[in-house]
Amino acid sequence: IETFSDKQLEAIIDYRPKSDAELRLQTLWLSAIDTGCRINERLPLTREKVDYDNLIIKVTGKGKMERIVPSSIELRKAFYRLSKKYKHEIGFSTLIKL
Repeated sequence: IETFSDKQLEAIIDYRPKSDAELRLQTLWLSAIDTGCRINERLPLTREKVDYDNLIIKVTGKGKMERIVPSSIELRKAFYRLSKKYKHEIGFSTLIKL
């Protein structure tokens, strides 16, 4: 499996989104880099599952088991920007079909 280089990761982290779609996509990428969670754990993420104060995220994974994963301050900032832009309950609601 080929992984990102440090330079590629820095480019994703330092990128400044210019549109709403880029903001959603960057937040999705940052959540992958930061938490290592699977895409099917991140897409249905709801606002109540993100704990900004304690820097943790509750995700539901295989077998419908909920687990707590740590997050960074950078990811917290990204989720905050996304939550201010959209009032949906589901964080990436424009990227999934319900």
